[in-house]
Amino acid sequence: AYLKIGLNTKEIAEILNIQPSSFYISRSRLRKKLNLKPEEDLYSFLNGV
Repeated sequence: AYLKIGLNTKEIAEILNIQPSSFYISRSRLRKKLNLKPEEDLYSFLNGV
């Protein structure tokens, strides 16, 4: 939801009270679950949903 409204990684990490590196890992796991290819953009995918 935070990605869809346009917040960046640092802002999302601050809201969730986690390190930005933890969010990078979460984002990577989400990309894997969605079967996104490396060239596909997660932000674009979420905006299309």
